[in-house]
Amino acid sequence: MASELRVNTLKDASGNNSIATSFVAGGSAKFRAHHTGDSPTTNESFNMSGLTDEGPGRYSYTFSSPFNTVYFTTTAMSTEDGTIGYVTMYYSRNYTRSASSVYIQGIDQGDSFDDGQYTAVVSHGDLA
Repeated sequence: MASELRVNTLKDASGNNSIATSFVAGGSAKFRAHHTGDSPTTNESFNMSGLTDEGPGRYSYTFSSPFNTVYFTTTAMSTEDGTIGYVTMYYSRNYTRSASSVYIQGIDQGDSFDDGQYTAVVSHGDLA
C-alpha cells in the first residue's frame, strides 16, 4: 500500500523558514541527464527512459514521465573535448516540440556538429 504525505507548508526543524510546497515542486528539475559525448554512456539521469545518439553533437532524450505541455524549458551544456575550443548546445534544427522528448545538438566554433567530452541537460516544467 502506497503512502501519501500532504502538507501546505514545509519548515526546518526549528519551525522557521517556511517554504511553500508549490514553489519547491514547481522549481524542481523534472528531467536531467549527464552523459559522455561520443557513443554516449549515461553517468546520471532522472526521468529519462532513453538516450539516442543522433550523430555528431546530436542527442534525443525520451522522458519516463512526459511534461503536461510542449512548452517546458531545457538547458544544456557540454565540455570541450580537447580538439575544439567550445561546444554550444541548443535545440536541434530538426526539433519538433514534444511533451515526451527533447532533441538537442552541439556545434563548435567552426559551425560543425560536434560532441563534447560530457553533456549535461536539464528540463523544467509541469509533468502530466
